[in-house]
Amino acid sequence: MRFLPRAFARLLPAGEGGAPLRAFLKATLLLFVATRLADAVHAVCGLWVVPRWIPPAELGAILPMLGFGAAVAVPFGVFLTVFVRSYARFMARGELRRARQIGRWALGLSLLLAVLTPLAAWPLLPWLFRILRTAPSAAGALAALYGLVMAFLPVAASALQARKRFGAMAAANLAGAPLRLAALLLLLPVLGMTGYFLGQLTPALVTLLFALWVLGRERREPCPETPVAAEPLGRADLREMCRYGLRILVGNGVGALGTFAVALLIRARMTDEASGAYYLLTRFAEIAAYCTTGVTAVLFPFAVEAHAAGRSWARTGAFAALAVLLGSLLLAGLFLLLLPPLFRLLPAYAPYVGAAPWGAYLTAVTGLNMALSVWFTRCSAENDFGYLRYTVPLTGVNVLLFWFLADSRLQTSLHLLFVCALLQAVAVLLDLTLRRLRRKKAALREAERLARDPETRRFTVEEALQELKR
Repeated sequence: MRFLPRAFARLLPAGEGGAPLRAFLKATLLLFVATRLADAVHAVCGLWVVPRWIPPAELGAILPMLGFGAAVAVPFGVFLTVFVRSYARFMARGELRRARQIGRWALGLSLLLAVLTPLAAWPLLPWLFRILRTAPSAAGALAALYGLVMAFLPVAASALQARKRFGAMAAANLAGAPLRLAALLLLLPVLGMTGYFLGQLTPALVTLLFALWVLGRERREPCPETPVAAEPLGRADLREMCRYGLRILVGNGVGALGTFAVALLIRARMTDEASGAYYLLTRFAEIAAYCTTGVTAVLFPFAVEAHAAGRSWARTGAFAALAVLLGSLLLAGLFLLLLPPLFRLLPAYAPYVGAAPWGAYLTAVTGLNMALSVWFTRCSAENDFGYLRYTVPLTGVNVLLFWFLADSRLQTSLHLLFVCALLQAVAVLLDLTLRRLRRKKAALREAERLARDPETRRFTVEEALQELKR
């Protein structure tokens, strides 16, 4: 860790330093550079191409439709997380045959879910179009097709993540972004909203094909014939995976449904122009989330591996979350100066000039949410789901706040989003404080026991506490 500043090194416990931390930082930097280049292209798509060809009356319907797709794809998200964690654990322990066996199961289950999810979503599309005030079109069918592609994408992409093939992930990002831009430029002027979803499919297909090609080459590599590697998956493995998946289902399912409900209420309560302005501001605010994607993609397998070895990456996770938050606040300050003149310069932004000053506010709120997501990623990687005790009830509180308080004004919804994020942050801080107090109380009781024990009576309580720390 000689290349790290001394102040940064002090933030990391001894178990998190050395080669794993250097590999983590190197992979994070690689993905950060690659995804930032890809995100620059995606930003051109979201900030210029889409508002140029999608009218204000339909622009605000994009986010609820994406939220609907995320909600119906919750089984994929649960399966993805369980697969990544199990695959990373097996690879870390050298159980290569188990890793490949679960990979084959993952492919079969993803095929089943790929058929069931569009069938379950199809009857809901007329209701969705009616709430969103948009005419039924092929966009609904393409949303279902997008879910179908996303059924296969997580399996292949997560295998790359679990194997720490971050170079392949970076290459897929760099290839998919320009192709999405080209697809949008060709299809949006002709097909409108339908062309938008076709453009969304393009990078997903590129990532899927690229990942399958890389994994297909690795599959031909021989598997070492060790006793552990030769053992198949057992019932104990499946029971542990089911328990873990149930917890993820509760967290991800409630979160996805809550996000969709909030996006739907924002569109339903706002005017077409206000909801279009909200969509445009989220494209700028989403820039605050760009670095989060690379951090969480790298943090999860490293945290799983460290947990399997008996170490915790809690302090590294906290530092990563803090870095995401500070970066988002700096970006919000930049947007406070740049967005108002930018909105006045671009003709496509003319209907939304009055909303430009709120972009910095939404960016800061998004940054807080992204910092929380980094922390929750670290918790789930270490099988610590204590945060579900407060995130699940708070999601219901968020939906109720929007149900009773949201109106046609943009600023009302932005204030409610800030209140929701702040409640989550306060809950996290309270949880960490209570856990620390419980650990101190347990250490004090153990120190008093050592001080009373005849075999360790030579220790005072203070000396016993120091011995426990060592």
